[in-house]
Amino acid sequence: MRGEIVMLSRSLPHHGIGGMEIVAWDLAKELVRQGLAVRIITTHIPGHGSSFVEDGVTVVPLVNTPSGRYSRPWWEESRKYFQTQCMDSALGVLSVSAAAYGLLPLKSRLPNCPFVLQAHGTSIGEIISKWRSKRLRTMLSSLRNMAWLPKDLMAYGGFDYVVAVGERVYHDMTHTPISWFLPTERVKLINNGIDTSLFYPSEKARVELRDKLGISNSTPVLISASRLHVQKGVGHALRAFMRLQRKLPVSVFLIAGDGPEREKLQSLSRDLGVSDSVTFLGALSREEMADYLRAADAFLFLTRRVEAGLPLNIHEALASGLPCVVSEHLNLPPSPLTNRVSPSCIDDVALVLEKLLEEPMPKKRENALPSEFELKKMGEEYLDLMGAR
Repeated sequence: MRGEIVMLSRSLPHHGIGGMEIVAWDLAKELVRQGLAVRIITTHIPGHGSSFVEDGVTVVPLVNTPSGRYSRPWWEESRKYFQTQCMDSALGVLSVSAAAYGLLPLKSRLPNCPFVLQAHGTSIGEIISKWRSKRLRTMLSSLRNMAWLPKDLMAYGGFDYVVAVGERVYHDMTHTPISWFLPTERVKLINNGIDTSLFYPSEKARVELRDKLGISNSTPVLISASRLHVQKGVGHALRAFMRLQRKLPVSVFLIAGDGPEREKLQSLSRDLGVSDSVTFLGALSREEMADYLRAADAFLFLTRRVEAGLPLNIHEALASGLPCVVSEHLNLPPSPLTNRVSPSCIDDVALVLEKLLEEPMPKKRENALPSEFELKKMGEEYLDLMGAR
């Protein structure tokens, strides 16, 4: 008797927090909340030598695989594990990105078990985005995406459905050259969902965290959250904050996230003369991130990257009731709290921030996230797609 959803993901928040990892883990927990048994097969997790259960999800780290990345051992071990442990129990197979490519040879033996690919981007989209950066190192890294392109094109047609996590991914999936290999009717758009039981406005939590940080309730607090990578535009955000401080000298800037640019950005904050008002929070747990968003007054994200899916950070901020200042090229649903700017027009960004932060904050903030981006809705759509509801 089939009775579980089997997910495969090369990495989870247990390996390191990233957008793909958060989406995979939140979806797994939501499917459990909706009454399904869920097993996730993943690569080796340091400190976990065997299977374990967390938040109702059974996690199976394959010990003999390199942690967090695709490899020949991953393809071999994941197929071997599924073949011996999951053939008789799988209600559906969900591949987070390319993680289940190695299982496709087994699909013909499971005619009533849908295979679904969750696409967080495409090789085509990555190549285009990296070449638009005009940075030699980034452009050279597209060679890896070029090598993956034929593998992806051959694999897509093996899945019953391919789920695009946002409009941009859906566009890439339904146009050439991918449409030559994958019928467009098998591509479905299911937006990434935000857990609104975790991300929500709370005046009580706002005051408590500000007291803990030594920040008064009247101090304007700006926050950003992203990987500290040059493409995420945190350098532009710091320059905009420097201009903002000319008008609002008591304002503070909280920067959540970690990455290769952290030391350069810390040095930049000193060069700009704002380091005393900027706090680099580092990588935060989901619970910590939710608290910091509740404590802030505005969210800033000046990414230069053409994001493949819908950025989780912006939607988490909207769910927390925060006005957002974001790059104009991002494909986002309309919201009264979303303010679009050119990330390179620093003076314009500072003016928008000044206007937002000078206005009195509403006494009661409200969740501004459209319902179609809530995690519960996302879970229901996946279950419908797999015929499990």
